[in-house]
Amino acid sequence: MLSSAMSAGKQIPTRITEVLERMRNMYGGNLVITRVTASEIELHARNMTDARLIADMMTRKNEIFGAFALATGAGCVLGPPDFQILCEQAARAGQTGLFLRYLPNTPNRQDYLAGYWFY
Repeated sequence: MLSSAMSAGKQIPTRITEVLERMRNMYGGNLVITRVTASEIELHARNMTDARLIADMMTRKNEIFGAFALATGAGCVLGPPDFQILCEQAARAGQTGLFLRYLPNTPNRQDYLAGYWFY
């Protein structure tokens, strides 16, 4: 799925493809991307629970999100100001996966808080 996301670069913002490429380099073949749109990515890791993956992403945020993770302002202090990373606390019926929402392309951005969130 990552290669198809990369080949569709005209529709998917460069910022998303950069983040996906960094994550692919970090997690290798264990990273499974199940859906990519211009504003949201759904993914999971074969060798980690979703809770473990989001915790790992928190500790490696600068490696994943680059200088954007260092930006200050309205974004959550735990994460980049232009992404919202969501993880369900108790996956239902075996459904797994994190959601990375790219906020600059999301309508009504003021309705979303950047950073890492469990729901």
